[in-house]
Amino acid sequence: MINVYDLKLSHPDVFKQFSVGENLIVHYKCPQAEKLVELYNHYNAIYFTLSGKKAIHIGEKSWHLTDEDALLVCRSAYSQELFENLDWEVLAFHFSDDFLKKVYDEFLMNFNFDTNLDTPKDPILSIKINSIIKASFYTLLSFFDSEVIPKEYLLELKIKELMFNILAEPKNKTVRAYFKSVHDQQKRPIWHIMESNFMFNLSIAEFARLTQRSVTAFKNEFKEFYGTSPGKWLTGKRLDYAKQQLESSKKNISEIAFNTGFENLSHFSRSFKNKYGIAPSQFRKQS
Repeated sequence: MINVYDLKLSHPDVFKQFSVGENLIVHYKCPQAEKLVELYNHYNAIYFTLSGKKAIHIGEKSWHLTDEDALLVCRSAYSQELFENLDWEVLAFHFSDDFLKKVYDEFLMNFNFDTNLDTPKDPILSIKINSIIKASFYTLLSFFDSEVIPKEYLLELKIKELMFNILAEPKNKTVRAYFKSVHDQQKRPIWHIMESNFMFNLSIAEFARLTQRSVTAFKNEFKEFYGTSPGKWLTGKRLDYAKQQLESSKKNISEIAFNTGFENLSHFSRSFKNKYGIAPSQFRKQS
């Protein structure tokens, strides 16, 4: 799958960017040509739409971005949908868990908010935009029009200001909850990533990267938690999800195979029959 952070970092001609350590501020018009692409990002990202429209899908849930909408996309995989004749111009900020923790520490020292918050279940969170947050986004955007390259410390200061303003908006409770959950964990649990991303056709190495572990550490910790190998667990989880889709949706079988992480229809059909003793088409007729 395409890693959006790597893609942007390696194409500065398409994705205008400034770096703050390993974190990226990026301004671009999305070059996506296909109707639907699958992407993943091992960093957190905030997207602020300047113009146009995009939709992001994970499982049965969808989020839409139109003019001056913003989303927090936590470390995850997702499908991104193209809308014809609507160029998506966006200001994006990719940031690590370490930077998130640093910002949240400083936020807690300066603001008094309830910290008794439940961890959000969704890996994508809507951000409520007020006039102060909007001004912070456009201040960052103005650096891209300047002939003088801004100093890294100034960019970091402006990013922190933006994130403070987002966290301070009372309606961004779920964003604060996500920051708190990452802040309180040394490393995010493997199950947190796997349960949200199993339906994407990620390799074991890509899953390991999403969880920010080496492949060896990922496999060992996975087996300790789930009692089986990642490959076996993924196949079983995807087949259970596909069975549910066959029973409850009107999607065609090829679409279900794609949406549940299988490489192709024949692989899906063979795996389904091996587990349930019946072909997907026959199962659907019986259901």
